[in-house]
Amino acid sequence: MHKIGYHRKGYAPGSPGRRGSLSEGAGPLRVLALLLVLALSAGCGLIFDGNYQEARQEESMDKESAPQNPLAYSVRFVVITSDGAQATASADTNPAANARDRAADAAGAGSRDADEPAPDGTADGAAAKPAPRAGSAEFFVDRMRALSKLVALKDELPDGELGLELRARKDVETAIRLMGSEGYYDGTADMTMEGADTGKATVTITLRPGPLYVVGDITVNYLPDLLLPERLPDTSERIFPRTTLPGVTIGEPVTAETMLKSVNSIPDTLQRNSFPEARIKEAYFYLDREKRTLNAIIDVEPGRPATIGVPVFTGNTTVKSDYLEKLLNWEPGVTLWNQEEIDQCVSRLRGTGLFRKVAAARASGRVAGAPDRQDVAVSLEEAEHRSLGVGLQYATDTGFGVAGEWEHRNLFGRGEKLNVQVPYSLTEKGVKADFTKPLFYSDRNTLHIWGEALSETTDAYERQGTKLNASIKRSWSKYFTTETGPFADIGSLENNALDKQNYTVYGLALKGTLDTRDNEMHPTTGTVTELSVQPMTGEYNGSFNAVGTELHVSGYWAPFSRDDGSRDDAFVLAARIGLGAISGASLGNLPSTYRYYMGGVSTVRGFAYQQIGPMDASGDPVGGRSYQNINLESRFKVTDDLGFVVFLDGGQLYKDEYPQFETDMDWGAGAGIRYFTPIGPLRFDVGIPLKDVDPPLQVYISIGQAF
Repeated sequence: MHKIGYHRKGYAPGSPGRRGSLSEGAGPLRVLALLLVLALSAGCGLIFDGNYQEARQEESMDKESAPQNPLAYSVRFVVITSDGAQATASADTNPAANARDRAADAAGAGSRDADEPAPDGTADGAAAKPAPRAGSAEFFVDRMRALSKLVALKDELPDGELGLELRARKDVETAIRLMGSEGYYDGTADMTMEGADTGKATVTITLRPGPLYVVGDITVNYLPDLLLPERLPDTSERIFPRTTLPGVTIGEPVTAETMLKSVNSIPDTLQRNSFPEARIKEAYFYLDREKRTLNAIIDVEPGRPATIGVPVFTGNTTVKSDYLEKLLNWEPGVTLWNQEEIDQCVSRLRGTGLFRKVAAARASGRVAGAPDRQDVAVSLEEAEHRSLGVGLQYATDTGFGVAGEWEHRNLFGRGEKLNVQVPYSLTEKGVKADFTKPLFYSDRNTLHIWGEALSETTDAYERQGTKLNASIKRSWSKYFTTETGPFADIGSLENNALDKQNYTVYGLALKGTLDTRDNEMHPTTGTVTELSVQPMTGEYNGSFNAVGTELHVSGYWAPFSRDDGSRDDAFVLAARIGLGAISGASLGNLPSTYRYYMGGVSTVRGFAYQQIGPMDASGDPVGGRSYQNINLESRFKVTDDLGFVVFLDGGQLYKDEYPQFETDMDWGAGAGIRYFTPIGPLRFDVGIPLKDVDPPLQVYISIGQAF
């Protein structure tokens, strides 16, 4: 048996450095350029992308001269920190060991020899602990396992000792770069290889990170110096740093990834504060080994400050530019340049649904005669504006339903949308039309007109009628909207209490909505509060005047977070409560269609449509003047496409003017499946009433979450 050794230190000192080199700040100066060029250009470990392909290419160059004698091996990583802490991990080219390694990797524990402790100190089979602390021995062991060529290529045996030694030397270089990227610039690494003559070699890579460097002096030079606009609201060191960097603390350690991100954020910040042409000219990093500090000199070319000019649209053939200009967030020639404003404009253009692609950039050159104004070039590619489709739904209580649909999303060239549906089901037949016009005399207003001519058949009533509604929806803020407008409804009604009678209803619909959800179709956090007030007057079994009031509050909570801090939608709790009351008119004077009903997919699942509340002598629902209901759901997302829910719904309906909270509610429970699509989750629910009623089970199929 013989042994081969190879040792590599951190980058050695060299000649005195000049500005721009990585050199010592005192004493003998040594060239350290390679260290930080590699580490800082790669970020924390990013330089090691493509390890597998690189190693295979290098090994192939030696195949002609090396004997073709595949050599099995195992690899062992040892990390010894300056405080004496030590961690180890291993990988093997043995097929059985590889299978064990892969199983351990899948469990999040990492591969290791059976007789060794896990990097985090747990025994085999124990629950995995949180990721090790950065800079700890366990941390470097985990990172080396992820970056190692010896591990990446362990299933492809090298051609003898030469091929194995090549891999091991590359891992030593990787270890040096890894330690440097984490701030350990004096780190050393070595490798030993034993047992090659036995047909099964053992390679040991040993890392000694040494002391941790911290951030020292920071100098940011603006070339030429900043010319700050008088109207700029913030000129602090935080926005225009000179001796600091955002996210980096002097005297504290920093990784290469964090340092790079901090430096690259400088032009981004300037571009949000009047300087559209800002860029990094050059960044210099150098070490002071005596003080053990990493120091930086950053040269920035800020360019001239500017205001945002006019948008120059290209690619819009049917969508009119004057409509698009109203979507802007800035006043041309007045608003100081802010890249966030440009990005928000792009988002608004995409949100119209009129374009396949939207891109915005600085127009080439400044405006002639107005050098402090920078126009914006907006490139567009229009989408199809017409669509034709068929929608299907099914519920046990109402049966199958089908609706043909035609939609035009740019009817007059300014984003006007017209949607026409022709529903056909056991409960309704006819036609519905819905027209919206955005930016109606204000960028906050949307005109909404919708109407219907329907024949409806339910257990409670039969109706033939025509209804027309108009409203203006106004966005007062990102979260709060109101919608106000008149309506008229004319038709005939028949129920068990009264033969066919004509009715007329006129009124005003008022609604306020406070919506803080993070996603309308699949929320994980936030609330929705809706208050509706509907004063109305009309004729039905005599004249009447009434006011209907409804309050609905929904809330969503995802208790777990992802690594990036965003909410994890793998588990979401959702709840909704609702209250309603109609005052001023008796139940007999209210047209059946303006009474409340309870039971079914939108109120209490498990009960048939309209099957909760007062019934007449024939067992048919008569409706009510008040109600209360609650819906509770636990939502689980198994994969990106598939999830399931369990739910509990409850509610009660009353003839009284106000809800009678002391009355027991009717409850239904069940479970459902969600298949997530780009237009929202496809919903399949099965509900069971928690009392003895017929039928004992309800099935619902639809699009979108229940609430």
